[in-house]
Amino acid sequence: RRSICMSSGSAYVSALKSCLNEDTWDASRRGEGTSKLETRLENEAASSQSESHDTWLAAGRDGDVHCMQGEPNAAAFSSGPGETDLDALRKLRLAQLKERAAVRQRWITMGHGQYVRLTNEAEFLHKAPQHERMVMHLWDESLDCSLLHTHMEAMCKAHLETYFCALEATLAPMMMGMVNVIRLPVLLLCRSGKVVHQLTGIDSSFTTEGVAYEISQHKLLDFEEGTAYSRAVGGCTTGTAARGHAIDDLEGSDED
Repeated sequence: RRSICMSSGSAYVSALKSCLNEDTWDASRRGEGTSKLETRLENEAASSQSESHDTWLAAGRDGDVHCMQGEPNAAAFSSGPGETDLDALRKLRLAQLKERAAVRQRWITMGHGQYVRLTNEAEFLHKAPQHERMVMHLWDESLDCSLLHTHMEAMCKAHLETYFCALEATLAPMMMGMVNVIRLPVLLLCRSGKVVHQLTGIDSSFTTEGVAYEISQHKLLDFEEGTAYSRAVGGCTTGTAARGHAIDDLEGSDED
């Protein structure tokens, strides 16, 4: 029994080390060039982009969305004779909207749109591979962490493409030992089950939009200016605080 427990514990540690593998972190933290993970992701993105030119969506006569190959062709999704090009374009637009709605529904089914509180490290290991993009907040009872909770709640509703969750630091002793935590709060940015970057600390002078912008710089969410977040005052990673202050100074000089 003892050997079984030790074996199980060893497997757990190996899984946690794999998820937090240092090679998956942003290369700039280590003073190196592009990491292996970043290179792989860039190659996959380039491949996906090249493939996307050969496929497109069309609404068929049955009202369903179909993935078509080759050059876009109005006749391929025309429902009958006498239709104009405008009618065909409307059908293509309808197909695109249906596809987006299907993706949105899939995200909601997976738990996106909620700020989920995890109960232990094992749950993190279980959840991370299920989501292409995931942001986890390592937190304690400090005021900064409470402030970041507010921003995470707002972002999860505005950015369904990303899974937002939180884990109390005291419930993650092994993870805290493996991650280089200078101070809490910490955001672990995960892609397809691997931690690719971490953001440490917040600046209370910034808004939810500022936090979202910083996360988007690592391609963990799709940032758009003007996105409506719930009214929350302050809170941003220190990385964008300087950018925010520079904007404030510029606006102040314009008023003068």
